[in-house]
Amino acid sequence: MNIPLPNRGVRPSTKKHNCDYQILADWVEASVLFSGYRFSKTEVADVLIEQGVYSDQDFAADFTDRLWTKFRRRSQLVGKSYPFQIDDSGIKIVNTWKKDIVYSFLLYLGIVPWLKDLIPGLKPANYNDQGLLFERLAERAFVYHGWHVTRTGWSSVSDGTIESLVDNVAEHLHDEALPDQIEKWFSQWGNDEGLDLVCTREFQDERGGCAAILIQVASGD
Repeated sequence: MNIPLPNRGVRPSTKKHNCDYQILADWVEASVLFSGYRFSKTEVADVLIEQGVYSDQDFAADFTDRLWTKFRRRSQLVGKSYPFQIDDSGIKIVNTWKKDIVYSFLLYLGIVPWLKDLIPGLKPANYNDQGLLFERLAERAFVYHGWHVTRTGWSSVSDGTIESLVDNVAEHLHDEALPDQIEKWFSQWGNDEGLDLVCTREFQDERGGCAAILIQVASGD
């Protein structure tokens, strides 16, 4: 496989499976998506044995069976946008990563925290652009599911103050801003105090209350 075995979430397994399924699933998917090749359960098990993670072939095969269950679950959740075809023996891509750019970007965000430790010099060209793109993607996802969203996260292209941020959030929540409390509760270095998205959904009872979710969208390590 072109992508090295992760140095996180991978631990020797003899009597029980000690590896992180999420990390290993991302590793296999990224290896397939960015190389364009099909990989089999047997090949995945062989790598785990060669790297000393497993010593027993049957136990490694049991792990890959469980891993394939994760892939099928992902396929069910993502639906037609899932860029892989899964069968009982292997996994392969349906389209190139450029044709499934959203999934490819999210998969990249999942592997880069450990991949940058293994490939010196691997880092985004611009962390601000990466974070802003992830934030906008999260915004679109909530809007798609019927939420009203206000983006509040700071970026290099935003010029708002913490006072204007508080005003915008209060307006979005149909609440009253308390400007005299800003100095008490906010740090002098806080551009947005970690708040990136405010998502609300109003009820149909004509009352003032609403469901609200306050979200921090982080794409770094």
